[in-house]
Amino acid sequence: MVKFIQWTTVIHVENLEKLMELKKVCEDISKRDSSFDYSVNEKLKKIFIYSKSRDQAHKRGMWFHYKFGVFYDVSLRGIIVPDEVKDK
Repeated sequence: MVKFIQWTTVIHVENLEKLMELKKVCEDISKRDSSFDYSVNEKLKKIFIYSKSRDQAHKRGMWFHYKFGVFYDVSLRGIIVPDEVKDK
C-alpha cells in the first residue's frame, strides 16, 4: 500500500482585485521554487497551495497572512493507492 499525503493551505480572499494580486505573487514564487504548487479558484475567491508537510503548509499560510492580511486554513488530503494499481 502506498500513501500520498498532501497538505493544502486555503487562502481566503475578499475581492477579485486582491485575488489577482496574490495570483501574480504565486506565479512569481512558483518560478523560483519548484515545490510551490498552487491553484486559483476565481469563483470562490480562494487560492489553494499544496505542500508536503503540515509545517510547510502553515508557514506558507502565515507568510501570506502577515504579508497581505489574508486569512487561511490548512487541511490534509491523503490518498491510499494499492500496490497493484501503482505498478500498472
